[in-house]
Amino acid sequence: MKHILTLAAALFIAASSVIYAQTQRMVLLEHFTQASCGPCATYNPGVQAILAANPDKVAYVKYQTSWPGYDPMNLHNPQDVAARVSFYGGSFGVPYSVIDGNVFAGHPNGWNTTTINNRYAVSSPFDLQVQHWLSPAQDSIHVLLIAKATAPVSGNLTIMVAVIEKLIQFTVAPGTNLEKNFYHVMKKLLPGPIGTALPSSMTAGDYVIYQGSWKLANVYNINQLGVVAWVQDRSSREIHQAANSDTLDIVPPYTTDLAMRRSGGVGTSWCQDVLKPWVTIRNQGSLPVTTAEIRYSLNGGPVQSHTWTGNLGFLEQANIELPQSSITLDVQNHLKLYLHSVNGQPDLYARNDTLVRSFYAASQVGAQVTFILMTDNKPQETTWDIKDDQGNIVYSGGPYSQSGALIQQTFTFTEEGCYTFTLRDAGGDGICCGNGYGVYQLLNNNAGVIGEGDNFGAEAIHAWTIGGSSGIDTWQALQNLEVYPNPVSDVMHLAYYLTRPQDVKVGIMDMSGRTVKEYAYPSTQAGSQQLSLPVHEFAPGLYLLQVRAGDYLQTRKLHITD
Repeated sequence: MKHILTLAAALFIAASSVIYAQTQRMVLLEHFTQASCGPCATYNPGVQAILAANPDKVAYVKYQTSWPGYDPMNLHNPQDVAARVSFYGGSFGVPYSVIDGNVFAGHPNGWNTTTINNRYAVSSPFDLQVQHWLSPAQDSIHVLLIAKATAPVSGNLTIMVAVIEKLIQFTVAPGTNLEKNFYHVMKKLLPGPIGTALPSSMTAGDYVIYQGSWKLANVYNINQLGVVAWVQDRSSREIHQAANSDTLDIVPPYTTDLAMRRSGGVGTSWCQDVLKPWVTIRNQGSLPVTTAEIRYSLNGGPVQSHTWTGNLGFLEQANIELPQSSITLDVQNHLKLYLHSVNGQPDLYARNDTLVRSFYAASQVGAQVTFILMTDNKPQETTWDIKDDQGNIVYSGGPYSQSGALIQQTFTFTEEGCYTFTLRDAGGDGICCGNGYGVYQLLNNNAGVIGEGDNFGAEAIHAWTIGGSSGIDTWQALQNLEVYPNPVSDVMHLAYYLTRPQDVKVGIMDMSGRTVKEYAYPSTQAGSQQLSLPVHEFAPGLYLLQVRAGDYLQTRKLHITD
């Protein structure tokens, strides 16, 4: 696991038979101020008086800006403050207040208790529960949040989480405006200044679980730490709901709710005649889970069953190896893994009970394969191996010691057969993008890209055959992807080749992995394809470009300039 920040988010959709109503709103005030701002010292006491008088109506976060003078609290985290300043326009003086994102934005003399009461009267489509606690060593803060939709809602939805210091008291004023008391000062935005993306559309009963942590830095008094969280539409800026954290336990939405979190044991391609998948289950309900029956089948064929026994409390999880089965591959294959029962009964919440993995039969390639790896900032977590069809390791590598290192190795295979490459990340989050920006490729001298990726989770698997073995004579649907110019400031051009008709999607993600734009091209015909996409709307910086054709995915780094 990563030491500074760990994240997990899972979406669950409630059964339609449950009836929900909208929820009482908690208003959010984001207040920009500064320790050397004279007008701030004048207006901040009035702002704080309204907040103190309405603790059940208003949650608030204060950002100490970098202007007009010196402020040591800004120096502790100028990046997150600057990101919120930029999000709200980037050119305003302090003091400056923002209420629920787009309800009010301006000088604090422009709002009052009536403004808060009017917004408080508007019901919210979300219910938020937030809990925080300190690590035993008291060097980290941990956050658990459940955001449940209580009415249909859609948009560019994001969970924002701010670690705050509720009160910072100085004996000597740190700036020139003589203020000594500072309230709800933002210390860190989790997992970063753009938050965590939610589904673009949620119905009543959908909910997301967020878990995060932060290794404390520049905290004046750990006993004053708290968390403020909110759900915001990043396009309209509207804040749908806010909440202050509590030290009380969160109440799970369901009593019995076991989630199928992830699966593995097979990659984007496969060439063996046996399959032994694994799954990770997590208890999302309030009652302990002691037994679970998990089933799987390939291409609608015979069903394999496995009964797990153990004891999982709320949010505890287990990795389960399922029984091996003999298989017959089609060109395209679909592995369905699903939860049949929990504690001997049907799961109360079926939406998170099924996983489907699609993959192709591996193709025959030439005798030489080249592996290219650029490590992330946690190279010690990266290992890999190549096994033959008897399970023998023929090549292996890692863990590594140098961040950002470029590693290239070429392997020659003299024996015919099926070969499987597995890349593993011990932290479970791939090699991009939470801890630097790593990437890998497997290249073959005959067929081009065998596999590539970055944000693959715990493992990435690719297979191929050498000579006249069990591979099916086909190759990946997406080939010869070119992106130009790169860097680009105006229009980006894509060229690629499809070996067969496919639904094509082009996604642009920021370097945190958040999708900021997606284009869909259904039923694209086989052959050479070209696309021209404008990039005017994107801020300058590095992005990830992903082109998906059916189940094949290729990723490129994209540099957008002014």
